[in-house]
Amino acid sequence: MSSSTVTLVTDFGSRDGYVGAMKGVILGINPAASVVDITHDVSAQHIGHAAFVLGTTCPYFPPDTVHVAVVDPGVGTSRQLPGGDVEVDVGGASIAGLRRSYADGKGLRVLVGSHGFLEIAEKNGSAATRLSAAVGTRVMVRPG
Repeated sequence: MSSSTVTLVTDFGSRDGYVGAMKGVILGINPAASVVDITHDVSAQHIGHAAFVLGTTCPYFPPDTVHVAVVDPGVGTSRQLPGGDVEVDVGGASIAGLRRSYADGKGLRVLVGSHGFLEIAEKNGSAATRLSAAVGTRVMVRPG
């Protein structure tokens, strides 16, 4: 497979592994690819901002460059589990009710993330730290 350049523009930020996962997929397809991070700090869900960034940077790359932009305007919208509400027990805490987004409510929350998995989060904090949870911590999920 020939080498090629792939650029990335996202609203992912750099605090988690999403960018790394994208790069792994790209390099799994073409190990010789050159992956260029244009930015991962597009304003959340702002397609116009991403379009501006692409429009002002793409002209400076070779014509055969592959430009990848990922901005999901639906992040934070309602994502439901089949069967309705849940209650989650982890780290001695019980968290009741499924939230619509990370912004809903205060403290610990349970929601369905963008990958379709159940997530435990804390607004402006770390659920793992608050719950003293780590890989291998037992999590019980039951109908709410």
